[in-house]
Amino acid sequence: VNQLPALQVDKIGTSSKDVEAGKRVYYSFDVTNKGNAVDTFNLVVDISSLPTGWDASLDQDKISNLGVDENITLTDVLVVKAPDDAEAESETSIIVTISSDYNSSVNSTYTSRTTVLQNYEPKLSIVGEDTMSAKPEEQVNFTIMITNDGNGDDDISLSLGGNSSWGQLGGSSFILEAGTNDTTTLRVTPPKDT
Repeated sequence: VNQLPALQVDKIGTSSKDVEAGKRVYYSFDVTNKGNAVDTFNLVVDISSLPTGWDASLDQDKISNLGVDENITLTDVLVVKAPDDAEAESETSIIVTISSDYNSSVNSTYTSRTTVLQNYEPKLSIVGEDTMSAKPEEQVNFTIMITNDGNGDDDISLSLGGNSSWGQLGGSSFILEAGTNDTTTLRVTPPKDT
């Protein structure tokens, strides 16, 4: 009887995951020997189309002596890392090829898709003087810079708290691309009896 290699690959959980910029995500799958003899299987991750800054690797690259109809669960075997500066919603697909050691043309693939989550990081700062004195009913102006330090477009809204009746914002709603900023004026007028 000739050896007839065959295999089956099944995902464990989902093959599409979200990841934060600069972080890792892990994928798992089962491999079953569907051939008629004990076989060894080799695993190779295809990084040829990996976008710049992304990383993909396997924690295991060989399954040795898997019996007929025997399966093995490879938990967290594929590791995908997003770049530290990855833009929100950027994604990559990684293909792992699992092939028979007896006949490498007998193979199956596992494909993962990883998408970068948006990191929301609005920042506020005062430009120039951050402390001023004013007499009752005398207006002082502060320039406020709003910066989007996140990795995607953000819709940022400002509102006043505390003695909000003393202040008024020149603008309170901003749509900023990642890494950009805008300014607004905060006009403060102490009331008559202060």
